Amino acid sequence: MIAVPIRRHWRWVVVASATALLVSLPRLVAARPFTAPSIAPEELAARILSSAPVAYQGYVDTRGTLELPDVPRTGRATTLLGEPSALRAWVASPTSWRVDELSTVGEHDTYHIGTTLWVWDSQERRVRRSDDTAPTRVVRSNDLLPPELARRLLAGAAASELEPLGALRVAGRAAAGIRVRPSSSETTIGTIDIWADPATGLAVRVAITGRGDPHPSVVSRFLQLDEHAPAAEQVRFTPPRGVQVDGGNGTLDLLQIAGRFGNVALPAELAGSPRTTPGAVSDGNYGSGFTLVNVAAVRQRDAGALLGAEVPSTVRSWGGEARVLVTPLMSVLVVTTRRATYAMGGAVTVDVLDRYANALTQLDRGGS
Repeated sequence: MIAVPIRRHWRWVVVASATALLVSLPRLVAARPFTAPSIAPEELAARILSSAPVAYQGYVDTRGTLELPDVPRTGRATTLLGEPSALRAWVASPTSWRVDELSTVGEHDTYHIGTTLWVWDSQERRVRRSDDTAPTRVVRSNDLLPPELARRLLAGAAASELEPLGALRVAGRAAAGIRVRPSSSETTIGTIDIWADPATGLAVRVAITGRGDPHPSVVSRFLQLDEHAPAAEQVRFTPPRGVQVDGGNGTLDLLQIAGRFGNVALPAELAGSPRTTPGAVSDGNYGSGFTLVNVAAVRQRDAGALLGAEVPSTVRSWGGEARVLVTPLMSVLVVTTRRATYAMGGAVTVDVLDRYANALTQLDRGGS
């Protein structure tokens, strides 16, 4: 066979064609006929919730369309929830895993070993080491993996909120489907569609759609999946020689700062909802299910960074002022009272956050 050289201007055609083929592969594979697994929604949900011990490795494509401001100390949350991301995952167990964020300029790799989190930024050539035992934190790359995302979302679902969903071929395998339709009028979530391996319960695709929104705000799916444990060296990390390693308080995110250094204790009950997060004093969750709200009392020197100047203060229905950010899937409110600045957010309506803000304002006025 005689090799035919490719002229330079034709190389772009070859590259473009290969790219189009790769992008189309998931659709072409999904179009192939397959036998739809039959499994009741309650049983599938139980298997998904019990899938944490299942080891796996593979490539994940995520699509986030939430327009969030670039707030300091929130890590990669803005990028992960607002832009497409390509992830490579190796998961040996809930405490031993690695997730790489792939890009054209380098990698942002996160290793979880025991209770220690290592983050390697190849572009900056910097390593960040932190303790991963805080009760609350901001979103990071492993939270967007379909298995982890599905378990977190299903944990707040009642049996009456589950519906059967047609099977789908994902990453070359027939996956059973389940739809979660939250019943509370106070959540911004309209539906959560989850497809999983019916045998192991490992979720392979998740799509979250806001109430009244025709398109999902967050989609995460496997493009390639191997349900076998990764080799030990894949989830082992040693900082490269000569690379700076950052640790201590400088690696904490905004919620961890509130929980560790806040000097304002949150009440055991707020606006009729009990606090459900033990441990941290100035950071906690209130409510339950899909109306869960995180509230954090931050230091005054950190308060100026919250939401940024592009989100102005507005007069609220309860008489005070606050900064409010609304997206199709979540709401955030920042209010300053006599004692502290509080940041709160969740997949809830703004009315819910206004209720919490009013309660905190009244509480701080009373000095209790």
